[in-house]
Amino acid sequence: MLRKVLPCIILILIFSFSTHAATRVNINAERLDYYIQDEQAEARTNVVVTWEDNRLTCDELFIDFGEGYLTARGNVYFVQGDSGFKSQEITYYFEKEKAIVLDARGEFVTEEVEGYVYLHSKRIEGDREKIQVEDALVTTCDLDEPHFFLRSTRVEVFPGDKLIARHVSFWELSGRLPLLYWPYLYISLKEREQQITPEFGYSAQRGWFVKTSYSYFLENSYGRILADYYTRTGFGFGVRHIYLEEGDDLGRFYFYIQQDRAEIGLPLWEGQLDHRQGTPLDGRLESRLALTHYWEEKIDMRTDLDWRGGVDEWRLRLDSDIDGTYYYGGETQNWSELGASLFGRFDYEFSRRHRIRLEGEYDSEIDDGEFADRWAGSMHYRGGDSGLGYEVLFERKVPSLAGRGDHFYTIPEVKVTTRPVYWDESPPSFLRPFTLEVMAGYYDDREVDLRAGRGGVTLDYNRFFRPFPWANLQLTQRGSLFGYTTRDFYAEINSRNRLTLRPTNWLTSTWTYTYRQPFGESPFGFDYRSLQDNLRGDLRLNWGSWTATVNSGRDFANERFYDVTGQISYRTPNANFRAATGYSIENERWRDVVVSAGLDYDKIELGLGYRFHPSPFEHKKIEGQLAWQATEDIKLEGIISFDMVQNELDSGAVRLAWDLHCRQLVFSYDHIRTEFLVQYQILAFPGQRVQVMSTPEEPMLFDLDLGDLFDDFME
Repeated sequence: MLRKVLPCIILILIFSFSTHAATRVNINAERLDYYIQDEQAEARTNVVVTWEDNRLTCDELFIDFGEGYLTARGNVYFVQGDSGFKSQEITYYFEKEKAIVLDARGEFVTEEVEGYVYLHSKRIEGDREKIQVEDALVTTCDLDEPHFFLRSTRVEVFPGDKLIARHVSFWELSGRLPLLYWPYLYISLKEREQQITPEFGYSAQRGWFVKTSYSYFLENSYGRILADYYTRTGFGFGVRHIYLEEGDDLGRFYFYIQQDRAEIGLPLWEGQLDHRQGTPLDGRLESRLALTHYWEEKIDMRTDLDWRGGVDEWRLRLDSDIDGTYYYGGETQNWSELGASLFGRFDYEFSRRHRIRLEGEYDSEIDDGEFADRWAGSMHYRGGDSGLGYEVLFERKVPSLAGRGDHFYTIPEVKVTTRPVYWDESPPSFLRPFTLEVMAGYYDDREVDLRAGRGGVTLDYNRFFRPFPWANLQLTQRGSLFGYTTRDFYAEINSRNRLTLRPTNWLTSTWTYTYRQPFGESPFGFDYRSLQDNLRGDLRLNWGSWTATVNSGRDFANERFYDVTGQISYRTPNANFRAATGYSIENERWRDVVVSAGLDYDKIELGLGYRFHPSPFEHKKIEGQLAWQATEDIKLEGIISFDMVQNELDSGAVRLAWDLHCRQLVFSYDHIRTEFLVQYQILAFPGQRVQVMSTPEEPMLFDLDLGDLFDDFME
């Protein structure tokens, strides 16, 4: 046992068996006890732990490197990205990126919700795919006494997909007025159609419209009856129903039928059924059937079936998808398109250090009467420990249906990997950055009609240096040597080196040099690697309110320079200015120049943008945005954009927003699309925000950054 008592910072590599990647963990504490044989450590008093984009502070910490988890107690504060929770205890599993938080108060962010979601809960269990909250109070209002909140016995959030809550009550007026109750609430984080009140407006394509919905609640289900009318296309009627069965079983049904008097290609009717069902072996079955019937006697069909289950030692997953288009009228009564996909995966864990994975997939396709299919599969065994690991791989890879991709078999391939840094006894310091891998395999490459064996060795070197307080150097090197039973030899050197310099507080520069050199020749097509030799760098200066950035580089392998891009900006609390452009050294021509300025004075915000091409000189576009905060709660906005090449107005809209704090009443009119909309919205519901803004393809000039500016021009 090794024991150290001192204020310290240590760097520990925790090996992830599922990804073959190491997680660098920093621990800072007044007292640290590290037990090498047990692969455990304890820390006390002013403990600070950081790894990747996570930070945790607490009074006491226990960490088990072998099992890959930590437990923190006492004044715990855990931050993951922009999300953070205060609690009395938290347990975090590195491999699964999973956290369990007790007596939590905090906030989290998702891409679908503007700002933070605040919550209080007795228990939170979550990872990057799912957050589960018990006895929760949830709101997006940032006041100490929020204007509104949802109270639920249990909430499940699937970022980017859905939110499910049980026994939900909605409270207004800072919790003094209960308004609604739902035994089960389902909110999609992908769809926009979650209107909670009628809306009306005008569409240039479908005319004036009125959309109404009637919400109903039954014992274990609820839904909406939809009735819409468009002056150009006609009536539309539908139902959206969600039902709950025993346990977590959930179903959703949607059906909508409509007129298309304007003949703009609307479906006659469309329907979809989704069902989730719990199964034995701790499993779950999710299924979907969707049908869309068009007026031209065509039906599109899609089915999805996904089952996942297992126990502690094994997990099984089965997926299937069928998509097709069927024409049933006249002489074309056939499947114009029909595709099927099947996928299966089986994982078995013999022990914590020994695992096996089996995978298989099959795809088939009918396109205009032509049939094609493919199948692929693999068996992967992984064993050993952090210091010495080994793998066995069997696989079959084939082209896609379009004929692209690899087409070979691995029968089999064996790898042995050793990392001196994880040896039981401390290795010499010069060996610690190295990883050694030895492999051998036998392959059948159908593209070149060759069966042959391959053996090789790979040596990795990864080291971080800080030669000076103002300089960081990351060295990542790899060398590989392969021999084949065809008496061919192939070698490869890979090098990636990044140097970051910050000699002063106002000057930063980053240079990345990447080099890959193949030697010899491989008889297999899948072994091919091209020469890579390039240097990229940037220089960034910050001086008070001024920022200037220059980027460029050199591709030595292809003997060409990367474009030089530059940007200069000035920003104060009330004003901003930005100019950006670029120059192609290879083509000897300038890119577009964008100049923009913004002013925020008292209750008025003004933005102006101008794009032009310097040589030959050509006006491109001019934009303007004006916002007036008429009162504390009412804001009027307008945006106009004029395309000087086409000599036409390509954007023009006005918007009035009445902010009720966490709720909003919006009036908007788009002159180009000739659409007018009035809507009441609760901002807690994603997808309900009505905005006047440019599309991602045409960003506003005064919001433009270098990435947007040059996406359309890079060659």
